[in-house]
Parts: sequence; C-alpha cells; structure tokens
Amino acid sequence: MSKSRGLIFKRGGGWAYRFSYRDANRQRRFKSAQGFDTKQLAEKYLTQALSEIDQGKGLNAHKVSIVDYLRSWCDQYERAGRVKSSTVAASRSHIEAYIVPMLGGNPDKPLLLSKLNREMIERFYADLYANGRRGVNGEPGASLSAKTVRNIAGTLHKSFSDAVKRGYLTHNPADAIDLPRWDRRDLNVWDAQQFAQFLQIAADSGDYMYPLWRLVVATGIRRGELLGLRWRDIDLVEATIAISQTRITDGSAMKLGTPKTRAGRRTIAIDDGTVIALAYLKNLQTAAADALDVPLGDLVAAEMDGKPISRHTLMDRFHAATERAGLPKCRLHDLRHSAAADALTRGVPVHIVAGRLGHANPSITLNVYAAFLPRADRDAANAGGSLIDQLMSASKTRTKSAPRTKSAPKNRHITTPNDTRQNIKPNELHDATTSAHTNKVGRQGIEPWTCGLKVRRSTN
Repeated sequence: MSKSRGLIFKRGGGWAYRFSYRDANRQRRFKSAQGFDTKQLAEKYLTQALSEIDQGKGLNAHKVSIVDYLRSWCDQYERAGRVKSSTVAASRSHIEAYIVPMLGGNPDKPLLLSKLNREMIERFYADLYANGRRGVNGEPGASLSAKTVRNIAGTLHKSFSDAVKRGYLTHNPADAIDLPRWDRRDLNVWDAQQFAQFLQIAADSGDYMYPLWRLVVATGIRRGELLGLRWRDIDLVEATIAISQTRITDGSAMKLGTPKTRAGRRTIAIDDGTVIALAYLKNLQTAAADALDVPLGDLVAAEMDGKPISRHTLMDRFHAATERAGLPKCRLHDLRHSAAADALTRGVPVHIVAGRLGHANPSITLNVYAAFLPRADRDAANAGGSLIDQLMSASKTRTKSAPRTKSAPKNRHITTPNDTRQNIKPNELHDATTSAHTNKVGRQGIEPWTCGLKVRRSTN
C-alpha cells in the first residue's frame, strides 16, 4: 500500500485527505476526511482507510454492527416489495433465531461488520449443522438439517451482497463457501387405501375438519393455500376452487400473502364428493354464525365462531385425526405428495398434475415425483395393450361375419415340384411361406400373430 494512492492537503486550519477506489461492481467511489491537526495524523488515517480497502472491508463497516445491519437490511428488503412476504418472514426468522445469537457477538460488544471474515462464516455454518437447534437459554441442542443450513446461508449471502452494493463491504465474505450436502429426502406418501381409510374414519367420527382433509387429498393444495382459501374462491355450482391468496406465519402473527409464482394463482376442478363436503361445512358455519349472532367469516379454514384456524391448531388436529385412523404420523404436506403420487400412478398427464399443484413448470413435478412414473408407465402400457386387444377382437368378429367373394386364383408359374422356387418371385415366395406357417399354427389352435409364443401379461 502506498500513500501515493491518496492526496493529503491543507484545508482551513488543518489537514485533509482524499482518495478514490473501485468497489466490487467496479464503480469508482471517493472518500475524504478533514480536520486533522497535523499532516502526520492525516497520513495515519489515510493509511488506515486504504488498508481497510485492501482487506476487502467497506469504509463504513467499522461503524456498523452485524446485528444492526441485518435488521435494517431486512426492513428495507420488505419495503422494496420485490419478494413475497413469506420470503421476508423466513429471512427475518433466520436472522433472529440463528444469525444474531450465534454470529452477532455479545450484546455489550457486538461484532462489527468490518471484523467479519470468511473463516467466521465457515465456523458459523459448521456450528449450525452440528448443534444449531438451540435449546433452553441458548444451550446447544440437536443439529440442523442440511437444507435449513443452506437456507440460512442464502439469507446471509443475499444480505452481504446488498451490503456490497451499498458500500458497506467491497466484497461478499460469504462467497464460494462450501455448504453441507443436501439430498432430497424420500417422499412419505400414503397409498390410496391409506388416505381412503383416513378420510372414512374422519367422516364417520364427525370430524369438523373432514372437508378440509378431503380438499387437500383431492387437490394437493398447500397448507398456506388451504388456510387462505375464502368462500368467495369456491364455486360449488361449477365445482371449482380459485387459489389467489395464502396465509403465512411471520413470527407469532399470521399474514395474508399471494402465491409465490404466477402458476400458483390457479383455478382447479373438484369432485362431487368434495363439493358436498364443503357445502356441508359452509352450512355448519352459517348455522353457528346465526346462533352466535356473529357475521359469517370469509375463510374456509375457520372455527365455528368464525375465527381463523391457526397453523398450529390445523396441524394438531391433523395429527389427532391421523392417530384416530391408526396411520403413521406424517405432515399435512405429505397429503399433497400423496395426491400428486396417486394422480401420476393413475396415469394423469404430468402437465395436468403440475397445473393442479401450482408448479411453475412440469419439470419440477418430474423432479419431485419421478419415482412414481414407472408405475404410471406400466399402467399406461397395460391400458394401451388392452385397447389393442379389444380392437383386434372386434376386427376379427367383423371379418368372420362379412360375406366372402371368390377371386380368381393367382398364377404362381409353378411347373414341377423340382423347380418351384426357381419360378416364384421373391415377394410371392414370402407370401407362400407365411400362408403355410399360418395354416400350420392355425391347425394347432395357436393364434397366428403370436408366432407360437405364450404372452405373459403383467397385472401390476
């Protein structure tokens, strides 16, 4: 580092310095300071400022703590309105639950942005993976999943990228850090018999939530979409529901939002049984509102008094219904997986399943549910084969019943048994051979098209 990169000069009654540098976006920035009593003091602070630039630290980072910056960044992230409220809520949760307690330093001596380096972030990720699920009073707990660690890393990387843009940092210290390997876990799905058992027991036991459980199984909608569904979004005459809003958790509060993607805003058909179940639920809520003299709530997932059902209440009641049905405990989201897997197994086209689930692209559906496509492929093959057999059988019946007309015999130009093949044309030789084989196998009671092979059909 050389002081020639900056300029020291007299200003007023003291000394000042000025220099320029390029930030991470290769934009030229300028820094100056004045009011130093001596030239040597100005040179000292110029050297310190240039050293911070050389070490990749922003000029303002020595004044801002990580905690203050991240909280301010999250507020601006929300005000910008470029991402969904659910994304902001997840980022805020990462900051308050993990980053601040484990990376922010002590409250009395918070860690400054200028002190943060790559090694600290690597240790932070390793600690998250080892015992990030903090216990009571901050005591170490169980490890976090690799997926959660990667999500937290995404929040940290985005916040530091914005810090570079705002001049707090000259480079992102979270760049190119190896993260825990994450493999998509195997789907926990119910087969048709299991979710039929679940729904039947819920209906027989008078479970108030039965129409909601049936709706999830029938459509595969997400939990937030179920909680945000309104009666105005349901057309019981046309048998459709429109997904246009969601309810998400932001800390301890529930907020309304919109689906993450354009494909998430969709209208999907529902079956007659689900229509009847939803109509019954609406009648119950209407009768309760009249009895309690309160207005009928607009949300479908509501208590009898019209109050919205919370996410935790929904999950508690789902687990209770699962236990009553004698089925293994699973997430409500697994019902969505079960609905998708069942549709693909029954041979519903992938693009139709993707549209009903609200996937932005059918490739997402293929990536998640590829394991269920072979069964659908086998079912499609068997169905296609059965159709071919039926058409061939019908064609055979028509051929037998049709009147035959005599045709003039073809001249094969056969002179003597010794020179038969010398006088038959190649295509006529093939016809004669095929005819002889057909007559032979026909006499033995074997269908000619099987060529004597026994066809084994799979019933899977």
